[in-house]
Amino acid sequence: MPPRSPHIVLIMADHLRRDCLSCYGHLPVNTPHLDALSAEGLVFERAYCSTPLCVPTRVSMYTGQWPHTNGVLVNGGSFEKEKPYATLGLEHPTLYEQLDCAGYGITHVGIEHCHSLPPLQTRVPRARIQDGWNTWERVMQEHGKNVQGRLVPEHRRPCPDFEDGKPVVKHFKPPGGGRGRRRQLISHIDDKIT
Repeated sequence: MPPRSPHIVLIMADHLRRDCLSCYGHLPVNTPHLDALSAEGLVFERAYCSTPLCVPTRVSMYTGQWPHTNGVLVNGGSFEKEKPYATLGLEHPTLYEQLDCAGYGITHVGIEHCHSLPPLQTRVPRARIQDGWNTWERVMQEHGKNVQGRLVPEHRRPCPDFEDGKPVVKHFKPPGGGRGRRRQLISHIDDKIT
């Protein structure tokens, strides 16, 4: 990598609205670590998803192309008929490949959601792709950080919302499991967050 190339950290999260980050203004949430990153980096004031679906949106970010251009139109994978519309072909280069060609070391932590032929790890063999819900724990532990416990995606709390036009913080309630199970999960998450 050339000596003056900037470090690039791309954070992409499902269901993360602008009002979930305190760096965007006086909101009833507290996100100090993301606020610190935003103070030193680039914050998009007008960013939009290319589609309301996870996989096509992520692939659009990875390729810089609209879903109708890169061919990834559905989340796919569940039904054989969907796979051609959920798989990125080799003719569409990704951000990973562009950064690799520029000499960057690449580490991806978390859900990749890019069904590619060949797979991204094959397309960019030097990249370290840690695909999975809780891979951040392993990476943090490798860097000597103590991680208290896993937070699975269903436990996204607190959850900013609006009531009568005013921002409020509500608590996310995971689907299923009954009220007793919900209380147990919420208690577990509160212990991890505080």
